[in-house]
Amino acid sequence: MPRSVSLARQPITPPFMKKSLIAAISVIMASTACAQSSVTLYGTLDAGLLYQSKNGGPGGGGKSDHSLVMFNGSGNQSANFFGLLGTEDLGGGWKAGFNLQGQFDIGSGALQSSSSLFSQKANIFLENPYGRLTLGKQIDPAYVALVRVDPLEYSQSFSAAGPWYLLEGKNAVPAQTVWESNSASYSYKGHDFSASALYRFGNAPGSLSQGRAISTGVSYDNGTVLGAASFLTQNDSTGRRDLRIWALGAGYRIGDFIIRGVYEDFDLPQGNSDVVIGATPRSHVIMTGGGVTWKITPANSLTAAYYFSENRMDTTNATSSYVLNDDYWLSRRTKLYAFVGLMASKKGANGLTNVITAAHTSGYPGANTNVVGLGIQHKF
Repeated sequence: MPRSVSLARQPITPPFMKKSLIAAISVIMASTACAQSSVTLYGTLDAGLLYQSKNGGPGGGGKSDHSLVMFNGSGNQSANFFGLLGTEDLGGGWKAGFNLQGQFDIGSGALQSSSSLFSQKANIFLENPYGRLTLGKQIDPAYVALVRVDPLEYSQSFSAAGPWYLLEGKNAVPAQTVWESNSASYSYKGHDFSASALYRFGNAPGSLSQGRAISTGVSYDNGTVLGAASFLTQNDSTGRRDLRIWALGAGYRIGDFIIRGVYEDFDLPQGNSDVVIGATPRSHVIMTGGGVTWKITPANSLTAAYYFSENRMDTTNATSSYVLNDDYWLSRRTKLYAFVGLMASKKGANGLTNVITAAHTSGYPGANTNVVGLGIQHKF
């Protein structure tokens, strides 16, 4: 492997200065250890290939019935992201820390947002045995609560995650309801129970209602029984209600099997303006899903799931999705995966109901769309 060579002139360090430098570094490291603080670099890399027998195009407007083969640099199962998590032990059970996280495309290396390095998280927190207070941009607790009860745990392909990323009312940028800016939250974990509440500030002079969002999520997991519930409401820049979400889910582990189901309800009183879906009128979208995961071996698991989504204000706008997904872990951090799916869309289906996920193009209205995906994922 070639060595990197610097063209700059390197000063010669006398032996006694080397000893002094080593001593100084040792003192700094010892001080850091005493303070019990740390910074961890983490992230996920996910890349794969995706095939669709038909391609509805953004918004699902039936733009093309041609097949599509693509390299999915945004991730078939997970988004590509990196983050920094810093913590400091303050003593007496108290901790302080920060969390910075950004998303990128593994195909091009480009950031998800050209104007933001940390497009997902940028926050500081204070924690004690009674919970954690977080200030800044952070993940929405209503979204987090449902992850474990979704049959595919919010995979980017064929899961209940899609509506959270794309059904956002008048928000035009995908995932703005998943990652909340200018917010404060309190969360607690203990005794198999988790709960969190978040308030997003609109930062509008003379008004607390403009741009406001309130989100709550609770979950339970005792190793056998799983349960979750969440609620979110947000206003637009004028103070009018723009979005309301409530969701429920449950699961049960028995031997090598996990049975899970989820229900999500999205009320969009002013329509939806997401850039992927396009402008849509007032709508009320529901998604329900269920599935079973079989842990064939400690390294291999197989999930079969079904999802149904429908605009209750136009029942011709509906889609049924069937998926079979296999995960094979090469190690604790690296896995191979493959999935096959079928989307059966009614003639009125559009992006409100037939988007596979936030990262992919839509199905084809009034027809069936076959999907095959495979890839590799590594966590660090």
